[in-house]
Amino acid sequence: MSRRLLQTVNLAIALLTLFLAGSSLIFGAGSPVYAGAEIPEIPVLDSNLRFMGGMGLGIALALIWITPRIETHNRIQSSVDLRPAWRNWPSYINPGDRHASTAACDLHRD
Repeated sequence: MSRRLLQTVNLAIALLTLFLAGSSLIFGAGSPVYAGAEIPEIPVLDSNLRFMGGMGLGIALALIWITPRIETHNRIQSSVDLRPAWRNWPSYINPGDRHASTAACDLHRD
């Protein structure tokens, strides 16, 4: 897949997600997206749909942010680097693994 095609597909998915998530965030259970489903407007469902709309909005914004960077980077991992979070994560589960996880992260450095 060429980078230009990947950018186009990524942007199309991001814009669709942005529209659907924004609609869920603003309207909740009364969203036009769910009009055909005839779902009840109970408060718990409404708040869950608004929360998931906010999550979708964040994902859509991240996709829009990544789209122009596809052309300049060889790997998408180089634009979104999770190694600092990964280095400290195992220490919360098992403090004895802190040195092993740091050594494992050092092996994967570019």
